[in-house]
Amino acid sequence: MSDVPEPDRAFGAPDRDPRARAKVVAKAVAAVRRLLGDAGAGRAVLEPVGRTGVRLVVVAADGRWGDAVLPDEATGREVCAELGIEPGEWDRDLSSALVTTPADRRRMAGSRR
Repeated sequence: MSDVPEPDRAFGAPDRDPRARAKVVAKAVAAVRRLLGDAGAGRAVLEPVGRTGVRLVVVAADGRWGDAVLPDEATGREVCAELGIEPGEWDRDLSSALVTTPADRRRMAGSRR
């Protein structure tokens, strides 16, 4: 993502509008549930990304992973609580469990302009 919008524009200022916050949480929870699939188990890490908010990275038991940028840590913790996942830290076990596909590598490489 080259241009990350300010939280107020990207997320509808969820700290000031409970309905907007609930929408952000519901959308993130649905996306993570799709990622986790039938296993239903995974690990999560919340990473601060400056004024933009936090990046929630979820790694499924089979190594598939996904991420989402959320407006703040409280929202990230709320998503994790709804899923029954305790946010943790990057460690050797989590890093080695992560499976990066060719599609992930292309996406992370950017446009190469």
